[in-house]
Amino acid sequence: MKEEVLYTSSKAAAILHEQLPDKTAEQWATWLHNNRNNPAHGAIHKVPFERAGKSVLYRADDLATFVEFEKSKRIGTMKLSGRAAEALRAVGFGEAAGSTTGRKLECTLVAARDEAGGKNFAQLIIRNPFVVFRLEPEQVRELATEFADMATAFDRWSKA
Repeated sequence: MKEEVLYTSSKAAAILHEQLPDKTAEQWATWLHNNRNNPAHGAIHKVPFERAGKSVLYRADDLATFVEFEKSKRIGTMKLSGRAAEALRAVGFGEAAGSTTGRKLECTLVAARDEAGGKNFAQLIIRNPFVVFRLEPEQVRELATEFADMATAFDRWSKA
């Protein structure tokens, strides 16, 4: 049997702040208080809760459902410009393969030679979303340097 995870109001408010950072944890605590004590305060989605003595507890699943509802509501009601919509699609926001910080890179790099001109190039093949880039040898060298520099920076940060 699956064990149910319950959170206090303050922990629930902190979780909502982590997932929906447009409000502080204190603002989310006030929102949760209003959600349970004032049915006329205009919430579109009520977050179910349980009382245990004087404590109020929230189920992890109910909080997750509310967060997803809020995110989809915000994306669905926003009038996005072409570039804003493109940016959300680019990082995969709201998609299974994406996050708020970007998609996981799934790619292959293939060395090739142009049959017509005999010039070397590379193809960077990204699987999700499917896109193929042609990279000239100098671009490959520049990217290799940038990746090496980034790896060095990560090593420094992990030692700090």
